[in-house]
Amino acid sequence: MFTSGLRESSMSSIKLQGVCTYTFSRLLLFAYTGEITVNEQTVCALLPAATMFQMQHVVEVCCNFLRNQLEPSNAIGIATFAEQHGCMELLHTATQFIEQHFTQIVQEEEFLMLNPTQLIKLIHRDELNVFDERDVYAAVVKWVKYDEKTRQPKMECIMRSVRCELLPPRYLKDQLENQPLLQGSENCREYLANIFRGGYGCRRRHAPLWSQNAPFGRWNAPLVPRNAPLGRQNAPFGRSNDPLRRRNAPAQLVGVS
Repeated sequence: MFTSGLRESSMSSIKLQGVCTYTFSRLLLFAYTGEITVNEQTVCALLPAATMFQMQHVVEVCCNFLRNQLEPSNAIGIATFAEQHGCMELLHTATQFIEQHFTQIVQEEEFLMLNPTQLIKLIHRDELNVFDERDVYAAVVKWVKYDEKTRQPKMECIMRSVRCELLPPRYLKDQLENQPLLQGSENCREYLANIFRGGYGCRRRHAPLWSQNAPFGRWNAPLVPRNAPLGRQNAPFGRSNDPLRRRNAPAQLVGVS
């Protein structure tokens, strides 16, 4: 700005946009002392300002602070904040936290405040750490119920990112018969009914991964993250996989706004 011939290089005073006096004074003090204090009250102002002024050390201090603050109640917010300001390592850490603590995340208000596109992006991930696909299905139902009038019309599109073929047959049958949301969403109900009528028979011919004699059609294999091979090795309590699901297919975003 001051050495490349820009207009500001010849001005006696420059008005800085997007940074408050207090935040700038903290950054100026850091420039002279090499010391800065980051806390919950200052981090959200310091990180964007440090990014704007290319003060990478301050950015790293802010990211480390937020990384240490990660918990189910704020992980989605921290991930969004990191993405907005180009902090990719923090975004990666927050994303992994969300995946590993999905069942806790869905109990928090941040989850309920996701927009449809953000929700689809989240539930489509292979790495979600859930006991089985019922956890993901239940999370979508919970999200829709939070604002049923606005969200119910989008339910079918969102359900296409849930691996409904992996829902135990008895559970899906119970949902089709007793879930009020499905009674008010004919397209979604028909989508799930088609899976119930045809999907299980198709999968039985290829790979009998569940037992009708087990409670709620429970899977006859240990659970691992969704992106694990079909043999289900390596890790407990992950999202199960199925060759019929096309696990690398892109998230369905059509019709969502």
